[in-house]
Amino acid sequence: MENDPDLLSKIIFSDEATFHLSGDNRHNMRICGTQNPHATLEFECNSPKVKVFCAITDKAVYGPFFFEGLSISGSTVALMFAV
Repeated sequence: MENDPDLLSKIIFSDEATFHLSGDNRHNMRICGTQNPHATLEFECNSPKVKVFCAITDKAVYGPFFFEGLSISGSTVALMFAV
């Protein structure tokens, strides 16, 4: 930042997350026990999902933007920042 005082104005922080509408989040499901429970978890393949995208710059917060069943491309992101 000492070499470039405008550095923060050149950075865009962004993130996206996918939420499965079935309510199952396999990344956070755990089965615990003192012995091996021999359990299996079944998940619906190709379940409906919503993707959420947000971004922040030194001047504004963009989003949240919701996308149903779409992937977010570079041209989609450019359209969001044009708003």
